[in-house]
Amino acid sequence: MRMVLLRGLFFLSFLACWQSGPSLISKAAAENVVLELVLAIDVSSSVNESEYALQMSGFAEAFRHPAVVAVIESLGSKGMVVTLIQWSGADTYVQAIDWTRINDSASAEAFAAQVETAPRLIEGGATAIGDAMLFARALIELNGYNGTRRTVDVSGDGIANQGKQPAVARAILNAENITVNGLAILNEEPRLGAYYKAGVVGGPNAFLVTATDFEDFARAIRIKLITEIDGPLISRNPGHDLIPEGIEFVGNEHTSADAGTAPNSETSKLGEKKLYARRDF
Repeated sequence: MRMVLLRGLFFLSFLACWQSGPSLISKAAAENVVLELVLAIDVSSSVNESEYALQMSGFAEAFRHPAVVAVIESLGSKGMVVTLIQWSGADTYVQAIDWTRINDSASAEAFAAQVETAPRLIEGGATAIGDAMLFARALIELNGYNGTRRTVDVSGDGIANQGKQPAVARAILNAENITVNGLAILNEEPRLGAYYKAGVVGGPNAFLVTATDFEDFARAIRIKLITEIDGPLISRNPGHDLIPEGIEFVGNEHTSADAGTAPNSETSKLGEKKLYARRDF
């Protein structure tokens, strides 16, 4: 725990120097990828050992799911990079799995194996969602990759009761074009989805997924990963009846960075076709 706390204090000191302005870190020589994704999971005191295990097994199952592998492979050779952090109270977070390049089924399987064997590194504490978001932002800025899209995926089962306010952290991330998506687990806080919408989720094509409890986490995270890995095309038709139940788009509808243009009828049709092909959420 001492190592985790010291790491947290280092990053908060680093963030304090530049959190109100643009990043000073140059990524000119960074390796290009389609997506930089931070998976930020709640390990506060409200999460017991079995619930922690359900979260980790849910992520592992998702990265092995054919629909998730399919959207990963659709990114092409650049692929994506993903890291997993565990978070709890103020200054209490740790990068549990380092940045990992994923672009095919083999690399997805290797990441899944890392996830299902990752130990819990923080044994409870308060709930500081905003601090976790800022820690995720620091990891993105320092990782040596240059993503077309940059996303922080926050999952948790409670409201913030310590640290930086999530809405303040969200504004900092969104100003740097970092999207924050949310997965609210409703077993202890039935209105947590509304809280996440109001103060956590935001940015280009941001969305929220809810899980009724930790047993429902695997289904919810599979839907979430498919949606955020596939990118903006899926969100151009937020009212389309093929969007799986449980997804609620709350962010700005930005155009695809790959396309570089506003969505037209052809790209919208492509988005619908891609979504229709993946009705096995």
